[in-house]
Amino acid sequence: MKGATRRRVHGAFTILELVIVMLVIGIIAAMAIPSFMLYVRRARATEALQNVPRIFNAAMAYFEVEHSTRSGTVPALHLPETSPAVPTYVPGADVYAATVQDWDDASWQALAFTVATPMRYRYQYCLGVGHHEGHDCIDGTMEADKTRFEVVAVGDLNGNGVFSLIVREARGAGGPELRPMPLQTYSLDE
Repeated sequence: MKGATRRRVHGAFTILELVIVMLVIGIIAAMAIPSFMLYVRRARATEALQNVPRIFNAAMAYFEVEHSTRSGTVPALHLPETSPAVPTYVPGADVYAATVQDWDDASWQALAFTVATPMRYRYQYCLGVGHHEGHDCIDGTMEADKTRFEVVAVGDLNGNGVFSLIVREARGAGGPELRPMPLQTYSLDE
């Protein structure tokens, strides 16, 4: 078989070429997937980053306006009492569809706050000093200082038990004014 040559079929890929392409795709995916997941978590955190300032601003506005009682007396400037958490649990990877009844409490009514869209976070307004413990408010009657409040949003964005916590607070500045503190975020589940 002299003169017999190996003919290569053109148009087909060798196994080595396919392995190299798969390796390159794997490397690109290994770099892109974590960045994409971080982007998704930050996008999900946007809900709380918008709602916490809404609740905070409503509490500041409530404090600055005189309110009369049913008998017509005007008490000193004050803040609403601690609200119940809505929802009562921290939503996991799923969302919670709030109802009108979730926001019926007097504190939520005083703050004129509701969320009509599905929520990934649990919200609570806490009155007094040191009421934020973990991600729950303690009963507002425990502390005498009623010139401090916190707005707390807690979410479990991936359903993995790692909580994202967003907090904004204001403290009494002596006299009839409150001093706003910066927005704080803890563990955006990164």
